[in-house]
Amino acid sequence: MKKNINNLYLTLLLCLFAGLMSCSKPIVLEESDLLGSWKSENMRINGIPASEYASNPSYYQYALGLQKDNFYHLNYSAGEWSILNNNELYLSNRGTFKIISFRENRFTIEGEMDAAKLNWAFEGLFENETLVITEDYYR
Repeated sequence: MKKNINNLYLTLLLCLFAGLMSCSKPIVLEESDLLGSWKSENMRINGIPASEYASNPSYYQYALGLQKDNFYHLNYSAGEWSILNNNELYLSNRGTFKIISFRENRFTIEGEMDAAKLNWAFEGLFENETLVITEDYYR
């Protein structure tokens, strides 16, 4: 009898989980949602905080400005930007990043690039490796 109750609880838990997962809406953005000035608060490289690799926060704390004319500036680089497929941020000098979360004043992006494109001197680390970069921005 106890086994049947445990199976019932497990079934209910799985149904609840499946129901919650089906409620999550896909991220659909327009360029106007991201216009303005943003600051990065966290960066992760292959899941590890960027502060583990660089003690100077200027390497991993960025000011990102996304302008209406599709021009962007990011600390020491600039270029064109756009939204692709309603949920990807394209930055011409950095690549394409999937927007994995978005709220009115906060978003998180994730993408792949090499150390050269990230523009960091890693001193032998990640020389020919594709890095997964995750960045959190707020305004």
